[in-house]
Amino acid sequence: MNKAYALELYDLIEDSKIPHWVYGHHHTNTPSFSIGNTNLVTNQLGYVQFSEHRL
Repeated sequence: MNKAYALELYDLIEDSKIPHWVYGHHHTNTPSFSIGNTNLVTNQLGYVQFSEHRL
């Protein structure tokens, strides 16, 4: 069932040659990282009722 929630797109991202890839859906922010020359960034709000937006 986990494969319904995530995809492994390393080859697609690396072959795209784009400088930035903004992604989601997470409930907390994760540190940016790179695949090839592409910088991957997320900026998530999370569940406000659980104060995840403050993390």
